[in-house]
Amino acid sequence: MEVSAEARDRPTAAKAAPGTSQIGPDERQKRQGEVDDPFDNEKVMTHIVAKEELPYGTIAHKFEGHRYGDVNVSFFLVESPPGSGPVMHTHPYEEIFVTLEGEATFTVGDATIEVSAGQIVVAPAGVPTSSSTPEADR
Repeated sequence: MEVSAEARDRPTAAKAAPGTSQIGPDERQKRQGEVDDPFDNEKVMTHIVAKEELPYGTIAHKFEGHRYGDVNVSFFLVESPPGSGPVMHTHPYEEIFVTLEGEATFTVGDATIEVSAGQIVVAPAGVPTSSSTPEADR
């Protein structure tokens, strides 16, 4: 096969940077759910979980990472009715509370903390915590 001078002199595509790829739409569709691991360039699986698929207790959907392979995080999606919340308890890991809407009161150890939408509370591991939402307006 003969290559023209014009084709020989045309710049070639740059190599993809680590953690990125130059795949076309067909290949991308085949790999949906896979992402490049920027540390070793192997493919790792992305998990997509609907809230409704998570186990539900009395006030929360519970995501436990170990159920999805080597995922080292757990969290709860709490939807507390007015005036309710979990009782004082402890965990062997840090607890992070993200207030998405409304207001809540958190007890972390001896401290009582009032928060509103958009605020995050971080409680140390092993420290007793509880939370509640305000009573409904009467």
